[in-house]
Amino acid sequence: MKEFFWAVVAAYVFLYFYAAWLYDGFSVYLAVSLFIALVANIYWLKRRKDKHTKQVSETAESAPPIKVDTQPISLWRSPLPYMGILIIAVVLIVINL
Repeated sequence: MKEFFWAVVAAYVFLYFYAAWLYDGFSVYLAVSLFIALVANIYWLKRRKDKHTKQVSETAESAPPIKVDTQPISLWRSPLPYMGILIIAVVLIVINL
C-alpha cells in the first residue's frame, strides 16, 4: 500500500513539472535536480534515524536497569495548600473591612 501511495505521488509530481515545463517554460533540469536532492535528503535522514535507533537499542540491551529512589507524594510540599490558606486569609480580611 505504501509503494502504491509513493507511485501515485511520483506520477503527480512528474505530471505537474511536465505541465509547468510545457506551458510556462519551467526548467525540467531544475525540477529533476530538486527531486533528486529531496530524495537524497529523505534517504539520508532515514539512514541516520535507523542508525540512531540501532545504537539506542544496543545500549538499552547492554545497560542495567536504572533504579529510581522515589518518595511518596506529600500534599504540603506543593504550593496548593499555602495558596488556599492565603486566599482564605485575603477573603476574611476583605469581609471584615
